[in-house]
Amino acid sequence: MKIPASRKSQKESNFERINPDAAGIDIGSGEHWVCVPAERAEPNIRCFGCFTPDLMALAEWLIECQVETVAIACNRSVLDSSVSNPRS
Repeated sequence: MKIPASRKSQKESNFERINPDAAGIDIGSGEHWVCVPAERAEPNIRCFGCFTPDLMALAEWLIECQVETVAIACNRSVLDSSVSNPRS
């Protein structure tokens, strides 16, 4: 999936950067969106699938980008399905 043009050209944030080595992952049931600091990769937002090879690629990208901390977000339906049926 391509990143919309509006997401590619975001302005610098006015927020103070607390942890420059942090990334964010938005966990979905079919794909995971990952964002690393802008100076670490081009593009700095990527989409990964949910299967083991995809997750291995995600982990490798985070290592390449020298990420040390990850903030994870997911909606309740993803969490509920993984908790209620962890082996499905």
